[in-house]
Amino acid sequence: MSGPTKKDLQAAVDAVAQFGNASAAARELGLARKTLTDRVVIAERKGVVSKYAPKPSAAHVVHDAAIIEFIRSRPRTFEQIAAKFSLTPAEVAAKCAALAQQGYNVFASGATVSIEKRPVPNASGLIADRGLYTWDSDENGEYKFGVVSDNHLGSKYAREDVLHDLYDWFASQGITRVYNAGNWIDGEARFNKFDLKVHGMQAQIDYFCANYPRRPGITTYYVAGDDHEGWYCKDNGVDIGTLAEVTGREKFGRDDLRYLGYMESYIALTHRETRKTSQLMVVHPGGGSSYAISYAPQKFAEALQGGEKPAVIIFGHWHKMDVFNYRNVWLIQAGTTEDQTPFMRKQKLEAHVGGLIVSLKQDEKGGIMECTTTQRRYFDRGYHNGSFSMSGPISHPPIKRKVA
Repeated sequence: MSGPTKKDLQAAVDAVAQFGNASAAARELGLARKTLTDRVVIAERKGVVSKYAPKPSAAHVVHDAAIIEFIRSRPRTFEQIAAKFSLTPAEVAAKCAALAQQGYNVFASGATVSIEKRPVPNASGLIADRGLYTWDSDENGEYKFGVVSDNHLGSKYAREDVLHDLYDWFASQGITRVYNAGNWIDGEARFNKFDLKVHGMQAQIDYFCANYPRRPGITTYYVAGDDHEGWYCKDNGVDIGTLAEVTGREKFGRDDLRYLGYMESYIALTHRETRKTSQLMVVHPGGGSSYAISYAPQKFAEALQGGEKPAVIIFGHWHKMDVFNYRNVWLIQAGTTEDQTPFMRKQKLEAHVGGLIVSLKQDEKGGIMECTTTQRRYFDRGYHNGSFSMSGPISHPPIKRKVA
């Protein structure tokens, strides 16, 4: 069943503008009110403007924050919001849709709207039209990409020198796509507030957008963790990954940061010649590290149902770097670009500082038959700057060779 035509959308916004409310407009067009409201929301997203273009009254100019606070206290109906702010239900629906696109967790169930504490896992249903979840191989069935994770920007322990050096490496190797498995900012909690050099949700998002590497021709595809940046989701009712992408695009002019979804996302790897597919999963799992580096991803793979297993999984969260094959799945731990923190020392957790370049070979039936990785490891700051202090950037001076 096809959706409404452009003519239908134009008629909907014109009727609402002419008659002043959704009920009267729906009666005029012979539609159910919900059908009309849905068309107005779609029209808003597509930029369809009423030919009547009425100037809104002062009562209709409502600050988004006021609506957010009204909804946050408890779920409200479109009618309640409309009555509170002297809006029509259609205007409320349009505002709620716009707030969701800005990164708020506005969730509509029937005629009720609420602010949720966590986003819907995997936002592919909302942004699938942007082509984020498919990737065609080259003519030889090969893929090559960079992998980073757990950058914790905003923390005093974040290794921005490592992160930028990795992106320089990616650029030198012709990489155009980097997958980031989450925790790209440090967030705020009771136990990390003294580790931070940047405080506040929007301040950390701005810092991320201003300081995360940007290299010509490289696009970063990222998921959001349920912890660290995910703490802001629970505290503020935002989809932090969407907020980061919107901020990067609108405030910093960045179109190289692309949000895949909350906690996990699947990317279809499609052989260019045969069109057969496999799946790549990017995930920021929960739980702590184990006594053996490979144990946590191994148990993750064991828990997957047979029909759901991807061919490749990129793991963040554990700050470990490792690659192996288990249950016919290539398991890649992405490492971190953060030094060991006091909390990690307390928990006896090692940090594998670095990143990877991954090359995959896909056969004509879609299977990933080869996985080749180059891992780049870094050491503490003192190793690179020739002292025992915990400060100083990475440098790679040329090796001085003795002349015979």
